[in-house]
Amino acid sequence: MKKQISIKFNIGMTAVFFLYAALKYPFHEKTSVPMDKVFERSPGLAFGILIFVFISTLLISMPAIKALWNRLFPKLCGWEEIGFAEAYALGLLAGFFAI
Repeated sequence: MKKQISIKFNIGMTAVFFLYAALKYPFHEKTSVPMDKVFERSPGLAFGILIFVFISTLLISMPAIKALWNRLFPKLCGWEEIGFAEAYALGLLAGFFAI
């Protein structure tokens, strides 16, 4: 049985991604941006900004991922073209490696 990437799958993987990022954050190396200060002053606003940036980055990257995949891999490897759901899943996969 071939498993499809669906909207339900993408929502679940997005939740897993946020959980993974939340669990990894306390052990992450310190960055130049003092995120602790941002979260102390307004945790709701900071969390909202993070979600907005995450979703907008994915929405912007989805057409680029889809276009690159559909122009490169079907011709080189004979693989199928992908849709936006698969492009979203690939964006999430790249996000896991970026964290």
